[in-house]
Amino acid sequence: MANYPHGYFGIGIYQPRYQVNTNLLWRSALLLGADFMFTIGGEQYKPTTADTTQAHRHLPVYSYVDFADFEEHLPVGAELVCLELTDKAKNLIEYKHPKQVVYLLGSEVQGLPAEITDKYVTVKIPMEFDMSMNVAFSGSIVLYDRLAKAKNKE
Repeated sequence: MANYPHGYFGIGIYQPRYQVNTNLLWRSALLLGADFMFTIGGEQYKPTTADTTQAHRHLPVYSYVDFADFEEHLPVGAELVCLELTDKAKNLIEYKHPKQVVYLLGSEVQGLPAEITDKYVTVKIPMEFDMSMNVAFSGSIVLYDRLAKAKNKE
């Protein structure tokens, strides 16, 4: 049997509001090794000419109507990890990424609802100021953290 050391992972946005953020995250997801991307509710993603990597040719993006639809279609064996600023969230610096994981980011305006973050592991990016960060940047940081920690193990 083959040994796949990095497992698989996907990343997505809950109720995205701005196409530009989805575009930026899709490009980062491609460059940092994600296997897929997704959106839940909100505006459907459409490729743009600004994406010089043409991520849509290399990385699938899935769209789910709502959280229940998404949850029903989570890959078998994947852990769902939320990225949100909450008191109970684990610090990304100490966080050990699962081999099979799906990262979920909150919308640019409302973030993730408590009924989601209360049910699943939630991680936050430590910052000097307790303020929200752009969703595409946040997702890129989490994916980079995953890659950097995997490379340090080699």
